[in-house]
Amino acid sequence: MMADAAEAPLICGDDGRDGQDVDDGEEYHRLNGPTMPLPATEIPQQERKPRNPGMWMWVLAFSAGISGLLFGYDTGVISATLVSVGDALSDRPLTTRDKSLITACTSLFALPACPAAGWAADRFGRKKVLLLADVLFVAGAVWQAFAQTVPSMIAGRSVVGVAVGAASLIVPLYISELAPAAYRGRLVVIQILMITLGQVVATP
Repeated sequence: MMADAAEAPLICGDDGRDGQDVDDGEEYHRLNGPTMPLPATEIPQQERKPRNPGMWMWVLAFSAGISGLLFGYDTGVISATLVSVGDALSDRPLTTRDKSLITACTSLFALPACPAAGWAADRFGRKKVLLLADVLFVAGAVWQAFAQTVPSMIAGRSVVGVAVGAASLIVPLYISELAPAAYRGRLVVIQILMITLGQVVATP
């Protein structure tokens, strides 16, 4: 009587062990003979030891981290600036609303700039977006230096906010893609250290 197809074993081996799992090594020896060893995978010597990033990689990481320094400085300096600005903007003392807008506009414009920078980096390249962020940092700083009114100061801070959003995404991405895997963590952390250093420098 023929067995039902549903009752037939899923795996039929030639050694009489139908439906049983066969170890890879045992299966290899069964097919190729007991005297043939398993093939060994040779690991290249350069892959066994971590590759030193070299001086150029460290210089590149610190250069890219300058954006983090400006990030920390621009977000930290405003607290001391609002105290000492007096009536230099719009020829009147700053109101609570003025101070709130001047402070918050940087974070407000950094929020959409961050995902937009990711799209731009995929389309135009990381280096070009990073250079654009640095240009915006400089342009925003100059704008704030010559600002005579509250709206002008808000506009300058908004330009800096776009740079902050772009730099906060692109700098660690740029460093991590260039760094060797074994040194990636310590090179990326330069960005965080530079942000903290910028905030320290901004503190009077």
